[in-house]
Amino acid sequence: MSNLVPRRILLFVSRSGDYMRFSVIQHDGKLGEMFEVLLTSLDRRSQSIRKAARILSELHIQSPAHPPGRNKVLDAVLRVAEQGYGLRVQVFGTPASAKRLAKRIEEENLQVIFVVDHSVPVHPPYGLMFGPNFPTANDLYDKSLIGGFWRQKHGVSVVYSVGGQIPTPSEYFEGPAPFHADRTKIFGVFHRKAVGYAHDRPLKWPDSAYSAREFKQKWRRKAGDFNVIYFFCHAKGERLQIGTSGESLDDDLCPEDLSESINSCENVDFPGGLIFLNGCETAVFSGSGHWLSATRSCGFSGFIGTEAIIPTRFAWPFGNDLLQYLLSEEKSLLEALKVLWDRHWPMSLLYSLYCVADVNVRPAMVADYLQRVQLANYSDLPFTNVTFGEEQYSTLPFTQ
Repeated sequence: MSNLVPRRILLFVSRSGDYMRFSVIQHDGKLGEMFEVLLTSLDRRSQSIRKAARILSELHIQSPAHPPGRNKVLDAVLRVAEQGYGLRVQVFGTPASAKRLAKRIEEENLQVIFVVDHSVPVHPPYGLMFGPNFPTANDLYDKSLIGGFWRQKHGVSVVYSVGGQIPTPSEYFEGPAPFHADRTKIFGVFHRKAVGYAHDRPLKWPDSAYSAREFKQKWRRKAGDFNVIYFFCHAKGERLQIGTSGESLDDDLCPEDLSESINSCENVDFPGGLIFLNGCETAVFSGSGHWLSATRSCGFSGFIGTEAIIPTRFAWPFGNDLLQYLLSEEKSLLEALKVLWDRHWPMSLLYSLYCVADVNVRPAMVADYLQRVQLANYSDLPFTNVTFGEEQYSTLPFTQ
């Protein structure tokens, strides 16, 4: 991992009546130049972007046997980019102070971190902002299209402000925050049928769970100081569906349940870590009382989530790749996602970073926790009877 820390800017986002207020956080933690944007306008634009993302997703859901036409996919991606351009204009188009800030971000190529206060009722997908130029690509793999989104261009991340505190850039945003290998635990929480669809054999994962109840029990006994919790399951935004109806009396997990569970472990007073919610629309409901606050107020760094429905055949290899980069190559979350946003294009548009971007996991613990997790050969990915077994695909480098 590179030791060079990119220049960055922190924007504190709060509510001021009918407006969202964006304020630059200075190095001493005080708020500097600010501007305001009408709440209703941001809400409408946020809904429009996520609607465009759903259209992209539905193209693949409606064509289970064959990939959708490339021109159709390009049109869908351009629709997301156009709405993302509109969000950028909405946030930074007026007044003059906002325009100056946008110009500075472009000219200095700054990494942008949105620190969101609990008072904020609207949570736009800031990483899907596009620009400064309007998207005009004629090819799906045009680099100006892929790199025009702010998450790739400016490493956008969204972090919940715990207790309404305004962080200073020097606290934990100026360098990587590694998890110590000898104390990191990795938990996998899976929907059994979703895994069965994507994987042709049981997972050999020591700290795995197949229901919310089982996860809570294992977490209470085995949580460490540093933890990675990976959910691969069905979801309806604010509720993870880990079990199948009738399989368990406690088959769902909501943000409040997760936060309470994390604070219930027996051996560690203040567990920390990061969470990957690899289910449908987990980033859509990111306000107070939802995943954004739940994954930060409990002491964790935040979460990686999705802006729309994500088909299982894309969610499985994306999740495997992210684990590979985090756990075997010592990349930070942002470094890993920048690779995967490009590699898994265009469905990678659905994944956003609602977490401290510079967290990284040292890889020494990997062989003890992750075994036999398959990495897909994406060029040969079938669109029916999807399996990721050893006969077809190679294993990740942390296989024992």
